[in-house]
Amino acid sequence: MYGLHALMKSMFAGQGLVAAAAAPTPIGGVTPTAPGPNDVFREGGQCSFSWTPDPSGTWKQTDVELMTGDNFNMVFLTTVASFDGTDPTLTTMNFPCPDVEPNSAIYFYQFSSPAAPTALTWTTRFAIADAQGKTTPPENTTQPNGQQIPWGTGKLADPSKAVPEPGYLLPGGASASASASASASTTDSASSTAAGSSSASSSGSASSTTSDSSSSSSDSATTTASASQSSSTGTPSRIVTVIRTASSGQIAPTDGSGSNDSSGNGGSGSNGAFAVRTSWGSAVLALGVTAAVFVVAS
Repeated sequence: MYGLHALMKSMFAGQGLVAAAAAPTPIGGVTPTAPGPNDVFREGGQCSFSWTPDPSGTWKQTDVELMTGDNFNMVFLTTVASFDGTDPTLTTMNFPCPDVEPNSAIYFYQFSSPAAPTALTWTTRFAIADAQGKTTPPENTTQPNGQQIPWGTGKLADPSKAVPEPGYLLPGGASASASASASASTTDSASSTAAGSSSASSSGSASSTTSDSSSSSSDSATTTASASQSSSTGTPSRIVTVIRTASSGQIAPTDGSGSNDSSGNGGSGSNGAFAVRTSWGSAVLALGVTAAVFVVAS
């Protein structure tokens, strides 16, 4: 049994231009108007597509992907354009036609927006011919559900030239994109001071907050570590603060001077954790002497 999304694709893709829906919806949308079912473009020439701007002002960012495959198993080839889908003065765009295999009427465009990742619209299938204008018939004459709509699965002649698919269209990309929009800032700050007087102090503090959200789960954690020491050994004092408010990767705290981190263990943790290294030799020695005096006295 096909889902509603697949049913819509079956009804529209390859049978005329997809108009987002039969009637306006709250999410708005860009409506493709070209190319049509008999349009042919040549490799090395200019490919083009047209649309009606989104009247709701929702599709501020609109992306267009070159697709192939049947109505139920659409195959992404490359992203061909990004534009403001709400701009009333912008309705047509051209770009260099890519080299494809085979040269046939098995290609179509998909219009999408991060504002409504599941509200996709498509054009009909069109042909990309070779440089001489030659094409071959589509490999298949009917869709998987029996509809008489020719189709085939093509590919770029040079896949390395493909522009990646928008992240919000990938599995789990919709909620991940929303999470990144809500919390997409990372701040690192570090300061260090040194005192050579007979009374010196060493302190370190850090706060790390991470958040990650997918389509069905979310994790958050807060880790705080602090250490302080006061001695008469003249140990440099440093304060390192790390604030992490996005799930955009790992953060390693930095030390302004770096002179107290020769082995790399004190301030370069790859997991964003915070570490403070100090020399406790003098304190241990003093403790040992005190213990010895106590034993002799007893």
